[in-house]
Amino acid sequence: PTKRSAVLKASFFMLKDAYTAKLEKLNEELEKLPDCEWKGVKVITSGIICDNPSLLKIFEENDVAIAADDVAQESRSFRVDAPENFDDPMMALATQFANQDYDVLLFDEHSSENRRAEHVASLVRENEAQGVIVFMQQFCDPEEMEYPYLKKALDAAGILHIKLGIDQQMRDFGQASTAIQAFADVLKTQKD
Repeated sequence: PTKRSAVLKASFFMLKDAYTAKLEKLNEELEKLPDCEWKGVKVITSGIICDNPSLLKIFEENDVAIAADDVAQESRSFRVDAPENFDDPMMALATQFANQDYDVLLFDEHSSENRRAEHVASLVRENEAQGVIVFMQQFCDPEEMEYPYLKKALDAAGILHIKLGIDQQMRDFGQASTAIQAFADVLKTQKD
């Protein structure tokens, strides 16, 4: 998870051409690796941000892989392509942002249909994950108001999940470590 996060985060700081070339080379190298059987568990992460190295190290210590994510500063940020046929690059970026979907923080005229929960559940199925870890930002009203609907949908789909309250100033991850370890243990027993 820490390497995955570094690759994703690098896109924010590198020139796009250089980043794309390095990403394509990385993907080529990964394709050359032999398939291996993952002995740990796979989860989907969801929330606004999940990039603290200390937090991600807890995943590694408990053999938890992030199979895919629904995290705003990760895959959600590039899930929709910017149109390439615009003369004005700012309008292209604005259109890309406006076309984002399944995001509790953005306007969704179909929000009453609870489509984000369906999207998260489909990520679990498509990526053969065993569960979902929801990272809830402290004092984030949109996420807190939406969570009961997400929980209800995941429960109805039989998808195991936990919710962890986090903030960007966190230094002590004792509770998160215990919760992730316990969740990983539960997922491992379900897997066997």
